[in-house]
Amino acid sequence: MFVNVGDARIGAMMQQGEGQPKGWLFHFRVPNIDEAVARVKAGGGKVHAGPMDVPGGDKVIVASDPEGVPFGLAAPGN
Repeated sequence: MFVNVGDARIGAMMQQGEGQPKGWLFHFRVPNIDEAVARVKAGGGKVHAGPMDVPGGDKVIVASDPEGVPFGLAAPGN
């Protein structure tokens, strides 16, 4: 479900998948999701879910940094 203010899309909500951290999850825009996955893993982080397609044509991952802090990344789909 997308959250819009006027014509601007400001967010989205979705059910959490199994194994994903609970709570609000901030997503950051990246140019390429596959490169982002490689950088998360190389930096000692963990990818919990994805890459997966989401409505609107983007690809996203749910990840955490080496300290376990969760975040999401979104990139244009192919």
